[in-house]
Amino acid sequence: MALLDTDGKSAVVGKSLGHWLDEADFVLAGMDHEGTPVSEVGPHTFPRDWPAVYEESEVLRSLVRKRGRCAAKRVSVVPNLADDEHKEILAATRPRRLQSLDTAEAVRRHSGFAVVEGWAIYDILDDV
Repeated sequence: MALLDTDGKSAVVGKSLGHWLDEADFVLAGMDHEGTPVSEVGPHTFPRDWPAVYEESEVLRSLVRKRGRCAAKRVSVVPNLADDEHKEILAATRPRRLQSLDTAEAVRRHSGFAVVEGWAIYDILDDV
């Protein structure tokens, strides 16, 4: 499924309007990716070997520490809403893949849950 812009059309990095659609919204780190254009990033996934990778990777820690490019007060994993406990929320909000903020706002409106904005961190699978 494609990332959609504010008009519901396929988004184009640097051209479409919407959440997280500017080239500057993506931070690539590590000596293999510092100069990689966002449009050339290949397959990626949840960080492998979590949470040990946070202690092992200086690149990851440098991104999220207080003065890092993706400064964070806390690093946590947000679970998927896929179990029976959340079926009502899923049915009422109809989550859309790749539209995390819009989905979070729909969940907030339906359930009253708080929305916490932050960064999503992925592991680029160029070595697999």
